[in-house]
Amino acid sequence: MKKKIVFGGVGGIFLIYIGLMLYVMTDMEIEHLISCSGNQGGTRIPSSLCKYYLVNYRMNEEDIKELSEGAGLDYILGIEGRTSTKYE
Repeated sequence: MKKKIVFGGVGGIFLIYIGLMLYVMTDMEIEHLISCSGNQGGTRIPSSLCKYYLVNYRMNEEDIKELSEGAGLDYILGIEGRTSTKYE
């Protein structure tokens, strides 16, 4: 009985953690999400998860318009300490 409670508690905490990460990524500004995917955002979310979310769910008309009206390509190309990640 104790094992079920422990595994249920650990599983619940894990699901809450994953849910919070997804919630935070849906609310992130596109600039911050780009920094997160390049492992420069200062968040605890893994950069591979940010990159996956950015490429598969956030490359839409609204975000492209927001980026072009704001910082634009200068933001993407001018990130300090840039790694080998290339945005297509």
